[in-house]
Amino acid sequence: MKTHTNRILELIRDIKFTQWVQFDHELIRLLKKEETSLEPIVWDSLKELAHHESTYLKEALSTRKDLPVETMKLLAEEKWGIRVTLAVNPNLPEELMDTLSRDRQYFVRGALASNPSIPQRLMRVFSQDVDWVRGLLATNTSIPRGLMELLAEDQTLFVRDLLAKNPALPEDMMERMALAFHPSVREALAENPNCPEHLK
Repeated sequence: MKTHTNRILELIRDIKFTQWVQFDHELIRLLKKEETSLEPIVWDSLKELAHHESTYLKEALSTRKDLPVETMKLLAEEKWGIRVTLAVNPNLPEELMDTLSRDRQYFVRGALASNPSIPQRLMRVFSQDVDWVRGLLATNTSIPRGLMELLAEDQTLFVRDLLAKNPALPEDMMERMALAFHPSVREALAENPNCPEHLK
């Protein structure tokens, strides 16, 4: 029986000889499987494909928690859809977090804002960004109490809605949001898995 390593190397070899990714789906499936441990020889070959035309292949690479930093750097220069996928990788190094936090595409900044691994200094930056980014920041389960307080009073309703669904939201803030804000916020609170029964 062939190992994952051997099969992945076969698929990479096939891709190199074709303009279109004929076995794209099988390779992507193997890359996305968390239990697929990739040996150094595979990463050496995959690095060459970081600029391949297949968006799906590069998105699959971006999701890998064991993705080498060198490959992350290559993918951080790709189209914004790839950068979005990379931005939510929990093992993204802080250097690349800083780079993506300045991305011209707010979709990329928003994806990074939702990543629980980002430092609080970037959370504070994102709390002053456009509403899309603030909304995704509100979903981040690692945001500190002070930023939750700020987002709970955000002028944009959907930011408050998304905060209300955050399972890390303290109960006393849920109480206050249920009393003080729009009906949609109360509906969002009811969807929060940690919302007490009397607020639903």
